[in-house]
Order: sequence, then structure tokens, then C-alpha cells
Amino acid sequence: MKLEKFIEVHSENKISTFIFVLVDTISVSLFSFYWIGVNRKNLRNYFGTELISNNLFYFLIILSGIDIWLLAFEDDLTDHYNLWIITIVVFILFRVIAFSIANEFKIQFIKEKIKLPEEVNFNLFFTILFGFYYINYKLNQLCDLEVVKKK
Repeated sequence: MKLEKFIEVHSENKISTFIFVLVDTISVSLFSFYWIGVNRKNLRNYFGTELISNNLFYFLIILSGIDIWLLAFEDDLTDHYNLWIITIVVFILFRVIAFSIANEFKIQFIKEKIKLPEEVNFNLFFTILFGFYYINYKLNQLCDLEVVKKK
């Protein structure tokens, strides 16, 4: 029941994966923060779980801001190990959050005793490789599956 409500709300604001990747690339990953914020709120409202704490969310925004600032305004990036460390930490945090979202959906599928087709299940390798792009793709697949079921 909770999953259906989440999918219904997500369907209203659904964005195609191609558009997501394009806008996120143009905005230097800033669109990912909007996407995280919207889905974080919806996950909290419908599943009752706080996957991403406020502190982690703000820390990630600040860290990404520092990363973008250093990338944009530093001339010689070869000797700036701090920049590369920050970039790697941001990358890892994005993947950890994406993995948490995928894991929460798996838990909801088990709680609500939902058996999905194999192609709709979340793949750990693709979650780590593509992060939010893959999560968005899978959420869109779930929305399309729900539409097919309702027809």
C-alpha cells in the first residue's frame, strides 16, 4: 500500500532517465540534489524512514560545493590531492545514498509481499556504477509497471 502511494506520487513528477542525465550533466550534478531532496521527502512520507539525515544531506551539498568551486577556480589541479579526495568522497556518498534507496525498495517489496519481474529488481552492480541515474531508471520502470497493471 505504501509502495503504491509512493509510485503514484513519483509518477506525477517522473523524469526520463535521458533527461535526468542531460540536466544533471549540464547542472554539474546540482540536479541530483533536487532529485535526492524530492525523493527523500517522499520516502519519508510514505515509508516512514529517514534514509538520508539532514546532516548528511547538508554535508554532501557543502562538500559538493567545495568540490565544484575548486574544480572551477583552481589552475593547476595535478598537485591538489585534497580536491581528488573530496571528489572521491562525494562519489562514494552518492553511491551509498543510491544503494540505501535501492535497499529500502527491496525491503518494501518484501514487507508488502510484492513479487516483481526480474528486470524490475535493483541490480547492485548497476546501482554502484550508475547511482541515481539507475535508481531513477528503476523507479520509472516501477511506474510503468504500475500503469500496465492498472490497465
